[in-house]
Amino acid sequence: MKTLICDISERNTVYSKGWDKTTSPIQCMEKAFTENYALIVIQFAAQTIKQRYALIELCAVLKRNQQTHHIPIMALLPIKHRLLLENLSKVNVEYAKIITDQADEKDIRYFDTEDSLSRHLSGLCPFLEYQAIDSSREMTVCKAYYSRLVITGNRLKQTCHHPDFKICPYFQLPKLAKKMMTRNINEHFAPN
Repeated sequence: MKTLICDISERNTVYSKGWDKTTSPIQCMEKAFTENYALIVIQFAAQTIKQRYALIELCAVLKRNQQTHHIPIMALLPIKHRLLLENLSKVNVEYAKIITDQADEKDIRYFDTEDSLSRHLSGLCPFLEYQAIDSSREMTVCKAYYSRLVITGNRLKQTCHHPDFKICPYFQLPKLAKKMMTRNINEHFAPN
């Protein structure tokens, strides 16, 4: 299986025969348009949010092109990120793997329905939202709590990035935050 890998992260990963590595979206398009591949892998270890969107656009171009639209694309992501997965789904990327360390061939070689974008999205709360801190960092917030609740660590992993996210009280009752704020304000200003 001949595979094309686009990795702009400046890592010096060496792949075996049949694995062509490119280091820019332009190189990736040139190779994809001129050679036959069974799989295209896009490494989303981009340094900035702007680079991430350039890689999404690369996927969109590959899926719109007559020569490459039939080739499956796998996105390698450093973290679970609902907005990124949604954007990849919109441009018809088929697969994603969450790779926290540097990916190697064995991580990429084997994929199945467990790696489908729809499966990844089904296990993420739809109320996740991302707010930019600077050009390369974001914070995850809960839209069910009017984007005021910053979610990190165990809560993010065990609730929002888990198939059981529907048990979360904010998911079940998104207006809860407004009712609680109103009640707290009324209690605070109520006459003694």
